[in-house]
Amino acid sequence: MPSVVIIGGPSGTGKSTIANRLTERFSNHRVCFIEGDELHSVENIQKMSNNIPLNDEDRWPWLLKISTYANEQLTEGYELIVVTCSMLKKSYRDFLKEHINCNELSLIILFNDYNTILKHMVARKGHFFKKTMLKSQFDCLELPNDEIDVSVIQCGSHSPDEIVDDIISVSSLCIFKSNI
Repeated sequence: MPSVVIIGGPSGTGKSTIANRLTERFSNHRVCFIEGDELHSVENIQKMSNNIPLNDEDRWPWLLKISTYANEQLTEGYELIVVTCSMLKKSYRDFLKEHINCNELSLIILFNDYNTILKHMVARKGHFFKKTMLKSQFDCLELPNDEIDVSVIQCGSHSPDEIVDDIISVSSLCIFKSNI
């Protein structure tokens, strides 16, 4: 049975780094990594590059594109599909849960305080998302409150491998349990 794990959180939390580590950890399986940032429209990237926050109308087509691509990969025989997507709001997470056709779905929100994440963003180079935009993500962030199959994992003070261990321990995905 294929499994999908979506790694979310504000920009600068290390979603791509953690997703890459997770795919490396399960390299003995057929694994697909979907970088959500690569599925943004040109218009969305231009907005963010110009310090204009995305709104719901900008995000819905992007979330549909992520869902559609994940569903396409589910038909290709992958055992694990790892996706990065900020999923800042409950409505976005609900949309992904409704539109990704997989019974083995786990959503992970990487999180830490604003200043810790800002320090990480200042250190990275070459990303279209500017550090001045982080506040807009915190303004619309809705941390999960008793959402099914959604977990929050602290980042910033743990190594990427420790965060991957945390993801495996909090997730109920069968592939994670069979790899222990």
